[in-house]
Amino acid sequence: MGLIYISSVSNLTLPRERSRHFRADGNLATIVLFSFGLLSAGIYYAYSEILQFSSVDDVYTQRFAAADATSGVMGYVRAYHSYFFCPLMVAIGLCDRSKILFVPIGVAGFILSYMVDASKISLVIPLIMIGAGIIFRFKGIRTYHLTAGLSLLCVVATFFTQSVSFVRFVADLVLLRTIAIPAQTFAQYFDTFHFKGYTWWSNITGINAIVPPPAAFQQDRFWPVLGQIVGADYYGSDSRVNLNANPFVGEGIAAGGPIGVIVVSVAIAIFLRAIDRTSSTWNLRVLLVLMVPIGLMLTNVHLSTYMISFGGAAWLVLFRLARPKWNLLGNVYRDGRSNIGNERPLAVNFQQDTAL
Repeated sequence: MGLIYISSVSNLTLPRERSRHFRADGNLATIVLFSFGLLSAGIYYAYSEILQFSSVDDVYTQRFAAADATSGVMGYVRAYHSYFFCPLMVAIGLCDRSKILFVPIGVAGFILSYMVDASKISLVIPLIMIGAGIIFRFKGIRTYHLTAGLSLLCVVATFFTQSVSFVRFVADLVLLRTIAIPAQTFAQYFDTFHFKGYTWWSNITGINAIVPPPAAFQQDRFWPVLGQIVGADYYGSDSRVNLNANPFVGEGIAAGGPIGVIVVSVAIAIFLRAIDRTSSTWNLRVLLVLMVPIGLMLTNVHLSTYMISFGGAAWLVLFRLARPKWNLLGNVYRDGRSNIGNERPLAVNFQQDTAL
């Protein structure tokens, strides 16, 4: 029901004029490239002693090493590098042919992130972004094409995961990350918090000043990190497993059961509407490519955590401040390209939107 509500609210979009072309503003490209380079250099300097490319089947040793080497500020540096600036680099390169070299540079940034903490999503995001960038170049793309493709991937993975290593690799990165793990954590969080007490969002900074934690967790050494609480519940207190979860889980079923799911659904809908409003004149292709990291991150972290620590609020600021400008004499974009006489209103359905 929550997902149906979010989808309904997200589709309440009036036709509006969008940029037909995307050319990264010179200042924007410079700022993104400089910030990306600065953060990459800082990460390499801080983690040079532990950098290694771990197998996707054995990632926890590297994750524990990264956790032990991470201070408070470096956690934010890594998050914004991996989930804000790297995606921006790839999206700019994919959608602006004059900056195609941004793509391999951005992918290299993702690889650096993976070498630090072996987070599989650092490999998933560029893979799907590049795929989306290629797909949305074709006319006639429909929603059912994407759904059918994912369904076909599930069928192929079912029959060939054990015998074909590449299929196993893709299934591990895409299917497990986007479908299986979110469903698994939903059940695990429900089992833990339904019987030990809902959090009522007392794990969120600010709310914890007025709402105390459940009695069962007041002396828990892992509080308020819900993923570690559930990890200890399932795998033992010494396992160090952190079962990160999406908003429906951590701020939904764990917070208040069915009521929590309703509340977080409203919050997600508000966030998506804010994206829609602030990006109202952005070129649709680059916007769809940028929605890949936003959507994937919302399968793995709480909404409040994403907004502050992983760049959710930063996307809103970017969409608002860097959106194409219009004047009264004609549709003139920030990069100086005129679209007078070629206005194209935003289509009201995905079928038309993706015919770019």
